[in-house]
Amino acid sequence: SFVGFLKAPGEEALDTSANDVLDSAALPEQQDSLPEVTMLADTYYCGVDWDTVSSNCDTATPCPSGDANECPDGEQCIAFTNCGGMFNFMSNPNVEGGGPDVESVKKTFYCGTSWQFLENICDGATPCPNGPNDCTGEEEGCFAFTGCNDEVDPGSFVGFLKAPGEEALDTSANDVLDSAALPEQQDSLPEVTMLADTYYCGVDWDTVSSNCDTATPC
Repeated sequence: SFVGFLKAPGEEALDTSANDVLDSAALPEQQDSLPEVTMLADTYYCGVDWDTVSSNCDTATPCPSGDANECPDGEQCIAFTNCGGMFNFMSNPNVEGGGPDVESVKKTFYCGTSWQFLENICDGATPCPNGPNDCTGEEEGCFAFTGCNDEVDPGSFVGFLKAPGEEALDTSANDVLDSAALPEQQDSLPEVTMLADTYYCGVDWDTVSSNCDTATPC
């Protein structure tokens, strides 16, 4: 919330924040919005378990309604698979058969507008674990992967969106942040003594930071 990425001495500063890097990893058509819950229907596929479905997307049968009656005999409708070409869900080792914990994913569903959730404005937002029918406000949608539930971190189970037909982005938010750091710094945090190089004389922070070339180190 207050520091961007490290840079090598003599290199241009990376004029970017963590959020900027995350935004650039998403698709252009999605980078300014969170997905509505209805979009997740495209991840519902038939199979015996999540692991089997997600490794056989080409032959798995879609079941967008979430109803097992759409599936062949002996198969169930599996939610939040990596089929459908849009999302990259990460499997929870504690979930039998693989996949994210379904109830945890649903705990991130909240009514509101996409921009408010991107700004993490959750005051007054209503949970919508059952989808948009839970939302009653005008122009409200039911959005997934919000950070409104303190018990759940969306980054623990979903990666970034990908364009249909592209290879899945086998990465999490932390992986993207790591790749944005310089090679010589990405495996370490700075020692406090290094921060002495940021001390400069001036009347206030804004003035100093906009006049680094003439400010006096201290």
